[in-house]
Amino acid sequence: MREVVLTTTFDIDQDSQLLQWSFTVDGEPITGTGIETGLLAFKREDKVNVVMIATSKKAHIAQVTIDDCNMITTPRAFTARENPELAGQFPEPSPFGSNSAVISYGKGVCQGSSEVAVWQPTLTLECTNLGRWDLSFIITASIRRTTSAGVEGIERRVFGFDPECEVGSGSD
Repeated sequence: MREVVLTTTFDIDQDSQLLQWSFTVDGEPITGTGIETGLLAFKREDKVNVVMIATSKKAHIAQVTIDDCNMITTPRAFTARENPELAGQFPEPSPFGSNSAVISYGKGVCQGSSEVAVWQPTLTLECTNLGRWDLSFIITASIRRTTSAGVEGIERRVFGFDPECEVGSGSD
């Protein structure tokens, strides 16, 4: 079993809706190699935790609230190359043992300074199902900024990313 950390970062003033993200074990990325090149290569029994980081290069964070935080998985059919017995069939809806393709991390408030604030949900996911999925991670954030005139109203933003992932048995 490995402890996998998904770290997601956004700047409250960025123009895009994309999260900067990384999945790591002991600080090393879990990217695949060989036939898994370009994939997030989980192993069965991996435990996955999330760290959400809001930043502001202008030191304008008054408050950042994560209104919702969801991991969404879309199964991809097994291929004859990866699993001849199951070719054309689909894995479970989620690699994380859920019967649902949508897993909610809930909501919370980022804590920290006017430059960096962090939220760490308490939900830990475990990789239990073998297969390949498209993985999306989407958050809705309510952002309050400080300005020279005081605290501004709330701006709601949506951020996300969507790589492909695979859960293997852990053998090479």
